[in-house]
Order: sequence, then C-alpha cells, then structure tokens
Amino acid sequence: MNWVQSNITATVSGNCVTSASGTWNDYWRVLTGWSQWSVASYIDSPHCASRQVWTDAVMANGGFCWPGTVWVYYNAVAVFRSAYAYSGWVNSTYEQNAALCPSLHYGESLS
Repeated sequence: MNWVQSNITATVSGNCVTSASGTWNDYWRVLTGWSQWSVASYIDSPHCASRQVWTDAVMANGGFCWPGTVWVYYNAVAVFRSAYAYSGWVNSTYEQNAALCPSLHYGESLS
C-alpha cells in the first residue's frame, strides 16, 4: 500500500566513483487511506571509493484500522554504489498503533 525507493546515478572512472547524485521515489495508495507524512533523502560518502543515498519516510493511514492512525516508518532505505557494484538495503522499518489491525508486511528489492 506504500513504498519508498532510493536512487543513485554515478560516474565511475577506474576504481573511483568520481561523481554521484541521488533522488527518491515514494508511493502511497490514496484510495485506501494512506498518505505521506514526511520524506527526506541525502547522499553520503563523498569520496572516491563509494557513494550512498539514504531516504527516510513516514506514511500514515487514519482509515485503515479505525479508530486511530497507523504509522509506518522507513529508516535509511539505502542504495550503495562502489566502483564495481551496486547494493541496497533497508536499515529498519516498523509500524506504530497497529495493535488491532491486520498484520503489515514489508519487502526489499534491488532493481
């Protein structure tokens, strides 16, 4: 019902990442009550060996499990670029105020 993605574009010369820029994409299904509460993204490791893009986001749904608001937190949705490979991960994700709601699930992919 919602997701967050970090993106990186990098230039590599030999064994050095010479430049990089980053963005994020996010999605929430409005018709099911989800909304974006906040999002922030930044690029890290501005040196030759690698670059990383990190994105944090909070999604909310006031109608999913009424009464109350369900909050979903994405902490450090990361994409990493070295001179040789890409990788990605999510440091953590968790939900709040969902005690009486159906289970929420999350997944990760690198594409």
